[in-house]
Order: sequence, then C-alpha cells, then structure tokens
Amino acid sequence: MTGRKDLKVNLNSPGRADHPQRLSPELELRRLVMSGRGRPKSAVRSAEASEWLAKLVPKVAAESVAVLAIKARGKATLRPAALLLVREMARHKSHRHLVADTLSAVIQRPGDLTEFVTIYWKDGRVPLSGQVKKGLAAAFPKFDERQLARHPRQGAVQLRDVLFLCHARPRNAAQAAVWKRLIWGRLKPADAAATKTEIRS
Repeated sequence: MTGRKDLKVNLNSPGRADHPQRLSPELELRRLVMSGRGRPKSAVRSAEASEWLAKLVPKVAAESVAVLAIKARGKATLRPAALLLVREMARHKSHRHLVADTLSAVIQRPGDLTEFVTIYWKDGRVPLSGQVKKGLAAAFPKFDERQLARHPRQGAVQLRDVLFLCHARPRNAAQAAVWKRLIWGRLKPADAAATKTEIRS
C-alpha cells in the first residue's frame, strides 16, 4: 500500500532521485517521454535522453511504445519525442510490425514528414525500411495544397524528397496535380486568412 503511494508521488515528480523501488522499463520510458525530458534545452542532456530512450524501447512491448508515441504526439511540445519513439521502433524486429500504422498516426502536419526522415538519417543516410515507407506513404495524402505550401523549404530533407522515397499514391487526380506542383516547386501560396484560422483551431 505504502509502496504504491510512493510510486505515484515519484511519477509525478520525475526529477526525484530517492525512489525506493526500481521502475519497470515501460514506466521509465513513459516518465522520460511525458515529462518532456526527451527534449531538454541542453544539447548534451538531449543526447543523453535520446540514448536512454533508445535503450528502453526494445525492453517495452511494441504495443505500449506505439500507444505512448501517439499519446505524446497529442501534445505539441512532445512531438520530437513521438517521432523518435517510432524511429527506435523501426530498429527492432519485435517492434517493426507496428511502425507503419504508428508513424501514420503520429504524423499530423507536413513538417513531421521531413523531420522524421531527418531523425531516421541522423546516424547516416540509410535506406528507409518497408514499414517506414508504408507509414510515410499513408500519411502524405492527409495534407492539401495549402498545408504543403506552408511548410518551410529550408532543411536537408524536402517534402518532395519524402514523396520520392515513400512512393505515396494520390487519392485522386486533383491530389496528383498538387503533388506535381510540389515536385516542380510551383505550389499555390497558402491563403493568409485560412492559415490564421488553422493556427487558431
């Protein structure tokens, strides 16, 4: 009874180091991600947190990691951690079967497409796994021309690069035309008023 009460207190206070009993890998991973410690301001601490996250993922059931990634993506400040969780899932055979569906669910804006590939290539430009390609291909059609046009064109990975890599299929002829304009850099400018409305919502 007392042990369970102490566990709750420490989970709500992730900075405490006097926990009387060792947390399970799943609870450690959840605490790391949901407390925001997966994206600290210090570059050194950020690297340490990423390494810790990478070590914990294979120790936690694939279903639990997938649920955590989707839950984390629901909070804007935890978006990088959500993408990193999926990246680590893709490294392990025991977790790969859920990568496509989880990645598609986690990607909620065009920038997530390019950011995920950037994370995937952090340690070198390696081929995307089949599950990753499926997830990116499933997510790409979510976005209309206005949303794609709002995405900044700076960065090593561009939206057109992701499109070529994942071989996404357009839903209809209109979307196919939009993607052609994306490839040629001729997207129609996003409507300013519509952009403000989307940000507020």
